[in-house]
Amino acid sequence: MILTQRIGDTKTHSVKLAWNGRPFVPGGAHNLIFTLKSSPDSQTDAQAKVQKQLGAGISVTGNRASVSLIPIDTAGGTVGETTVPALSPGTYYWDIQSQALDDASDIRTVRTGVLVLLRDVTRLTGASMDIYTTSPVDLFPFLEIDGGTPSSDYAGVGELDEGAP
Repeated sequence: MILTQRIGDTKTHSVKLAWNGRPFVPGGAHNLIFTLKSSPDSQTDAQAKVQKQLGAGISVTGNRASVSLIPIDTAGGTVGETTVPALSPGTYYWDIQSQALDDASDIRTVRTGVLVLLRDVTRLTGASMDIYTTSPVDLFPFLEIDGGTPSSDYAGVGELDEGAP
């Protein structure tokens, strides 16, 4: 399954869970863990870029998990004395594993996929420059906004010149 998200955005991804080709409903007997890595083969779980757990970034309704990624997960930042590194745009690998609460050896991978992280255009939470607004009447005083016609003083302004190259 391919998920997409912009770096620094908040987004909840809805994921259908399945085990052995059938819908998987974890109920209260299983914990779910979402793990995101830049490489599925060369990184340990301790080197994961993001991890979420049922009740802490993952919620479940039936066989559908909702995985919430928040700005610090992708854009980085500081929480207390912990610094979370920012992720770069690119493709990351994820899975959701289920572990039975009463049997630690009962582990099931109930969904896998990739997350494509995209760079957003606006990176701040507020404007970084002055923003000016104006109404069309201020820009074009000769226009009758209520459906009228331009005054005779401005006749022909803005009309298409079909003979122009």
